[in-house]
Amino acid sequence: MATEPTNAIELFYSYSHKDEDLRDQLEEHLAMLKREGVIKGWHDRRISGGREWEGQIDAHLNSADIILLLVSSSFIASDYCYDIEVKRAMERHEAAEARVIPVILRACDWHSAPFGKLQAFPKDGKPLKQWSDQDVAFLDTTKGIRRVAEEIRLQTTTEEEAPESIKTDPYLLIPDLRVSFVRRKDNSGNDIVKLLQEELSPQRPRVVALWGAGGVGKTAIAAEAVRGLIETFAERIVWVSADGLDSFSLTTLLDGISSQLGHTHLRRLSPELKKEQVRDIVRTAPTLVVLDNFETIEPSERAHCVDWLGKPAPCSALITTRDVIEGARNIPIEVMRAEEANALLEQLIGQAHDARAFAKLDHDRLIQTAEANPLVLQWIVGQIDLAQDPDEVLDDLRHGEGSAAERVFNRSYELKQLNNGGRAVLLALSLFAPSATRKAVAEVSGLGKDSDRKKFKEAVKSLSALWLIHTTEESQRLVVEGLTRELTKGRLNTDPRGKTFRPRFVSRFLRFDYSTKALRSPLNSGINAVSLPLFII
Repeated sequence: MATEPTNAIELFYSYSHKDEDLRDQLEEHLAMLKREGVIKGWHDRRISGGREWEGQIDAHLNSADIILLLVSSSFIASDYCYDIEVKRAMERHEAAEARVIPVILRACDWHSAPFGKLQAFPKDGKPLKQWSDQDVAFLDTTKGIRRVAEEIRLQTTTEEEAPESIKTDPYLLIPDLRVSFVRRKDNSGNDIVKLLQEELSPQRPRVVALWGAGGVGKTAIAAEAVRGLIETFAERIVWVSADGLDSFSLTTLLDGISSQLGHTHLRRLSPELKKEQVRDIVRTAPTLVVLDNFETIEPSERAHCVDWLGKPAPCSALITTRDVIEGARNIPIEVMRAEEANALLEQLIGQAHDARAFAKLDHDRLIQTAEANPLVLQWIVGQIDLAQDPDEVLDDLRHGEGSAAERVFNRSYELKQLNNGGRAVLLALSLFAPSATRKAVAEVSGLGKDSDRKKFKEAVKSLSALWLIHTTEESQRLVVEGLTRELTKGRLNTDPRGKTFRPRFVSRFLRFDYSTKALRSPLNSGINAVSLPLFII
């Protein structure tokens, strides 16, 4: 008679249809685990009659506690395995919602895999074991499942004992600025921050869109407005950014809301049920949700997010975006007024390493060159501060193609001060979202050796001086954001080093994250998952 698990552990396995002959063999091992009470059940992509195919698969992927990736050459070549199942598995893995166990069924030539197709297989990696047959692989996987199931039960017990009211401190969520906030006015002379705070009333839930071109300061304005609303909303503030997240979806937004409000368990629900449950939670008390960098989301998912936030509005919502959003209260953000740009410029010069370099600078000329865009102003000041002649910089920037942002970024990117590893560090950092440790960036950029430590440090110093990156958490983590990330990724797509950095990035993901920090419980970071190690890097 089967032993009922103390905590229900569900399992999903992803495989190529060309490996279907192995399914019965695997399920013999899973059936044994079910009889012993290790797991409650499992799912693959077979579905019951009358059910919508992809919807049911998505539901199983979202509810599974353990996800097996049955890797073979056919698996690597499968668009569906990678684009749907592996990507979703990794999303849930990164969010500490599920434990992922990759299983090599037989020898795979991952070197010949098409670029962008399951880049998780590193060129410098070798299988830890050479399986004589699939049965051996599955038996070893069985041991891994036992260990992981035991840890999930321990983690679940800890989470159930934790108070439901634990939520993220909103003061930690809202982005910090590197300079003091400069008050901004709209074309009618209204203070934009005050206007936003009036529109985002707890008594009148609605969707407000702060829209404008890249770099004009939408995030900074939103952050300033939201800081002044923390007490108004009794600290029920959620800040979610889509910056750098290629697969951002409504599910990502809902997961962010539920986690930040202290309802982590809702992340494991199916998409439809999750929409209902999270909506009920934000309706229990006035809540403000901020969705930053909306333009980076795929159009279909943008529509899903706006639809959930607005019909009918379950809470107050602020979206920063580059385009008008139909049905929202749209507030345009344009470039800075002359007095605003001058106020920002004075701050930037005050923070420069050598303010004397700006003594004879024509402020109006610089602002005009930057088209009064605050981000571009920062970049130009950074170039001048980094031992550049002001007139030479401004003369160079008069020429070239594209917008002011493109011209100034391109000039920063090509500066000789970045020849010594700066470009490599910037390109590598653009792969991480929202931030990365110095060690991780050094490794992916190829500057992880002890002998490269000084070179890496100088590269970070130059990039920071150029306002291309900044640091968080007492300078321990590096960040590239918004328009800077977008322009850097454009470079990454054309730079030959991208073909090296991307595999290194995912290789590090497999080596480090499958078994350590990314799999820790948000409520009990002392518990590490033990997944089946497959690679020696």
